[in-house]
Amino acid sequence: MKKLAFSLIFIILFTILLAGLPETLALHIAILFQWNLAAVGIMVLIQEMLMLFFILYLLKRADLSSIFKRKKIHKRDIVAFLALLFIFFLLADIRKDLVQYMARTTMNTKFYSKVGIWSGGKIFDICSILITVLISPIIEELFYRGYVMSRFFTNSNYYLDVLLSASLFTLGHMILLQRDWVNLSFTF
Repeated sequence: MKKLAFSLIFIILFTILLAGLPETLALHIAILFQWNLAAVGIMVLIQEMLMLFFILYLLKRADLSSIFKRKKIHKRDIVAFLALLFIFFLLADIRKDLVQYMARTTMNTKFYSKVGIWSGGKIFDICSILITVLISPIIEELFYRGYVMSRFFTNSNYYLDVLLSASLFTLGHMILLQRDWVNLSFTF
C-alpha cells in the first residue's frame, strides 16, 4: 500500500512537472541572465530531453520495456512521416505567429514580455518545432500510456488504468495550464 501511495504521489508530481515547469524555469533563467528567446527554446529542449531519458529509465527500471518491441517499419510509414515533417516545416512561419500571439495570452505573459518575444530567430523556431511536434508527444505517450497504464490496474475489468491515465492527462493539460482562475472555474 505504501508503494502504491508513493507511486501515485510521484505520478501526480511528475504530471505537474510535465505541465509547464520547463518553460517557466527557462523563462526565469533567461530573465536572470538577460538572454533572448533562443536561449529559452534551447533550455526547454534540454529539459524535455532530460525528462524523456528519465521516463525511459523509469520504464526500464519497472521492467516495462516490452512496449518497445520491435515492429516492422514499412517504407510508406517513413515516407508519410517525412511528408508530415515537410508540412510542419512549411507551416513554421504560421506557427511562429501563433506562438507570438499565444505567448501574450498564456500564464507566462509577463515573463515573455521581459525576455522579448521577437528576439528568438530560427533557433527558437527549430527548438519549438522539435519540442511541440516530436519530443513532447513522445514524452506524454511514454509516460501516460507506457508507464501509468502499465504500472497500475493491469488486471482491471473496468479500465481503471485508462481512467487514471486520462485523469492525469487532463490534470496536466486543462487544469494546470489555465491562464487565470476564471478559465479554471469553467473546468469544474
